[in-house]
Amino acid sequence: KARTETVCASVPFPQGGYLPSNLDNMVVSGHQTAWKPLQLWADGRVKVAQAQFTDEFAAGETKQYVVARDEPALTGAFARNAWVEQFAPTFEFGAEVRDTFQVPYRSFATGEGELLSTSALVETRRFRTYHQPVSAPGIGRDYLSSTFYVTEYRDMPFVVVDWVLGNDYLGADSPPSGNADPNLVALGDADVRAAYFLCKGATACDPYRPDSESVSAAVSLSGGYQGHRVMQDTYLSDAQTRRYRFVLRFEPGAASQSDLDRW
Repeated sequence: KARTETVCASVPFPQGGYLPSNLDNMVVSGHQTAWKPLQLWADGRVKVAQAQFTDEFAAGETKQYVVARDEPALTGAFARNAWVEQFAPTFEFGAEVRDTFQVPYRSFATGEGELLSTSALVETRRFRTYHQPVSAPGIGRDYLSSTFYVTEYRDMPFVVVDWVLGNDYLGADSPPSGNADPNLVALGDADVRAAYFLCKGATACDPYRPDSESVSAAVSLSGGYQGHRVMQDTYLSDAQTRRYRFVLRFEPGAASQSDLDRW
């Protein structure tokens, strides 16, 4: 099936070649191109940069590209995809974990988060959260953490969420006297009777490699959320984390079939 895709390709540069500012005058030939420096040589020049551009691909097609100089790169602020923006007021995602006694705890990615990288085409933000009990008191504090790395694309109606579930508190061997911050006291090994990725308001939520990562099909959970279970009857050791990826898709009901077929 043909599709439109925002390509993020790593491009190596020779030692002694180009400063980061020189990327403002380079493009992938024939395409609006934004750049993200990834590595620098010792002299501050670009060693590897990510070229970001949007192209159309036929089913099974392979393409080659040429980087051209003396053409202006795509700069300016990131603009959220219009279809994603339509869903934004009712769109939510987060996580649920259940402790030894099946008490559920939840956390959600809310607010602006921490901006990690941005260009005219691609933006990534980070949300660090701690799960709070849904109703029962549980253990009397939060239970495990979820960190969400959220990537959006100007030209595609998708949001990619890299979810890191962890037992990674800011634990101290000797918490300060009078400490009231539970996150300075590590849990040690923590039971995980179940862990779910939660989503509500997207057209679809698809786990990446569900078979190899043992991610279940979505089930309905309280609050109107759909939940994909990623862990069951296991545990996380102190400082252990696990990473999962979900691709969230947004398709307005009034969209034409020709527009839907682009993705």
